[in-house]
Amino acid sequence: MSGYIVRRLMWAVPTLLVVALFTFGLLYMTPGDPAALMAGDLATPEDVEKMREYPGLNKPFPIRFGSWLGGVIRGDLGASIRTGRPVLSLIVNRLEPTLALAIMIEAFILIVGVPLGVVAAWKQNTWIDRTTMVVAVVGFSVPGFWLAFMAMWLFGIKLGWLPVAGYVPISDGLLPFIQYLILPVAVTSVIAMALIVRMTRACVVDVLREDYIRTARSKGLRERVVLFRHALKNAAPPILTVLGLGFAGLVTGLIITETVFAIPGLGSLIVTAIAARDYPIIQAFVLLVAAVYVGINLLVDLLYAYFDPRIRY
Repeated sequence: MSGYIVRRLMWAVPTLLVVALFTFGLLYMTPGDPAALMAGDLATPEDVEKMREYPGLNKPFPIRFGSWLGGVIRGDLGASIRTGRPVLSLIVNRLEPTLALAIMIEAFILIVGVPLGVVAAWKQNTWIDRTTMVVAVVGFSVPGFWLAFMAMWLFGIKLGWLPVAGYVPISDGLLPFIQYLILPVAVTSVIAMALIVRMTRACVVDVLREDYIRTARSKGLRERVVLFRHALKNAAPPILTVLGLGFAGLVTGLIITETVFAIPGLGSLIVTAIAARDYPIIQAFVLLVAAVYVGINLLVDLLYAYFDPRIRY
């Protein structure tokens, strides 16, 4: 097991290095002069030259990349061009809302979506299975922004049960923290849960046809034990893949949810940075996305080895 972990870690390091190289090269892959792009449309020639000296654009590419990579290793992601604040502090300040959303959505999917898929597989071709699949298809097809606006209108404006926008840190109280997250978590979970329900059902249906499931039932085991201890455990690898990639996507891709519900998370930060052409923030965000995906994939690979010992060999 330890050798398997070491091998996966060794593959993660060159992956991150390649991603770092392409991330740094984003500034130079865009059309036009990078300094002019960062300076803006109304910049004078003097502003462009000053911008060229500020991030070291007048130095050779290898020197710039080595300096930038050294800063990343030390935790220095540079400074925002527009505000002058350190990029790392901007990301850390916006991380709590995004992580809170992602964790609560993933927990909802695990608690509701996976068992729902198992039940649909168990009751295959019954009204329970068909109803679950219809709901999953509808949830997968409905545009997220439309569902968000409908939920805001119904529960926030019409009924007045929940706040429609904003965010309250958990340090200001657990109850308002949960109240402000109920709508965005519920809306995003309905859409994200559709895929995991379909995937869980398909995987468990295939496993329920295996001989060892028939043997487990013939031994008199309760159906709940057969479904969750034998069927779900053996169907876990592809489900874990979808869950892992889904969580990584939530951490870095809640742009629409955060924009619609006015949540000050990473999504709204990157939207503002792109509009302002703030390349240090964009580079740091792309690198963060890659690091999250590499880390989640590594964790999923380790869970593979836990659920299926054959993978260790």
